[in-house]
Amino acid sequence: MRKLLPSLVLTVLSLVGASCQKNDDPTPYVVPVATYEMYSMVSYPASRESGGISHSPKDLLGRAAWENGRMALYLSSGNLPVNQVRFLMPSSFPGKLGTFAPESAQAPMADEVQTTYTLSYDLTPTTRLSKIHRGRDYATEGRLIITAYDGPRNLISGSYEITFKNVADPYAELLPNLPVRNSVVVVGGEFTNLPIKP
Repeated sequence: MRKLLPSLVLTVLSLVGASCQKNDDPTPYVVPVATYEMYSMVSYPASRESGGISHSPKDLLGRAAWENGRMALYLSSGNLPVNQVRFLMPSSFPGKLGTFAPESAQAPMADEVQTTYTLSYDLTPTTRLSKIHRGRDYATEGRLIITAYDGPRNLISGSYEITFKNVADPYAELLPNLPVRNSVVVVGGEFTNLPIKP
């Protein structure tokens, strides 16, 4: 019996040690849930008409990836017809966070973001139109604000509102018998924990 006692004590101590070690293990990392908001609007300065849409957050999609050494952000409505905004960050990112201006046909600025907004809609049940708006083609204004960038975990968060001025009416095909009106196109929204493809 005396021979068994030291072995029993060692077994108990090893179990206690394993239990303590298990309790000291760090909590497993849980990837934060990504959330998105997106809205768009088209207005007509001459007639003071305007219309827009706020997309349901549950339908929105987002992703980011490095493209030729620069980060590209993609945010889309998800459901068809798809509306999508793409930002190509300047080479100064991620060294610089904060506010970035979109590229414009006006005087270039430092740290511009290449901005493309694709507005799509169904002209008929069998015909879908997509109008592409690039910042460099218009008097474009607005901002992209990067509020958080987590390189190790590949996550990025921020908000944006971009205004494209002097745009030919993107819905002109709906009224083919009328002159094409001048319009202002706005797209904006927010993104939190947007995943970055490594």
